[in-house]
Amino acid sequence: MSEEPNAGDATFSDEQQAHLEGTKICSRCGVVKPKSEFYADRRESRPEGSVRSACKECQEAERMKPENYQRVLESQKRRYHSRPLEERRVINRRTHLRDVYNITLVDYDAMLEAQGGGCAICGVTPEENGRRLCVDHDHEDGMIRGLLCTVCNAVLGWFEEDPKRFQDAIHYLNGG
Repeated sequence: MSEEPNAGDATFSDEQQAHLEGTKICSRCGVVKPKSEFYADRRESRPEGSVRSACKECQEAERMKPENYQRVLESQKRRYHSRPLEERRVINRRTHLRDVYNITLVDYDAMLEAQGGGCAICGVTPEENGRRLCVDHDHEDGMIRGLLCTVCNAVLGWFEEDPKRFQDAIHYLNGG
């Protein structure tokens, strides 16, 4: 009867030992790191759960070398433009929300649902408006106030978010 070897068995090579413990040796720097420090290997020929041979840190260092920068940039452009238009639009929207407002699409959808599916001021829905709602935020501290239709968002901008101007406009509209 043969005994099943365990992770502490001294007969394993360093690479085998690292594999058994959920770690991996980087092929570039030679450091044993957790598998979470490696990018997933999504090539079709690889089994699910496989990771790349070089760690994220080494791959990023290689990617950022001046002699590789242009080649990497062209590769990213080709990959982006090979995607269907609708997928690219989602990528652009996700990136815009993340970079400008520090929110995700899930955050945006939760805000929209919390507002009853429409503009926080007038209630018009994106379907009625024909456009997505704008993320309204305080320009001084960046805090997000809610989602507005394009008209309400523009009015806030035109009135420079000044409550007195709104009161004066209401007074004017009421004939006074």
